Amino acid sequence: MGRRSNATLARLNNLPRPVNPHNPTVEEVSNNEDEDFQGAAKLIYRTSPKTKDIKEMEENVKNALDNVPIVQIQR
Repeated sequence: MGRRSNATLARLNNLPRPVNPHNPTVEEVSNNEDEDFQGAAKLIYRTSPKTKDIKEMEENVKNALDNVPIVQIQR
């Protein structure tokens, strides 16, 4: 970014700050993380090959859950 004049900085400081009327609770944040994790696992599962029986399906589900990147879980 370039240099800003004192007048520009004064105008920027006088702008109203955005207000977040709702601060999420720990439960709400953890629920969103769970949903994100489940969504990522579902995407991985849907790209897996079709299954012929329940054992293959269970194996694909486990693989999908295990293959969600840790970075995506921690976001």
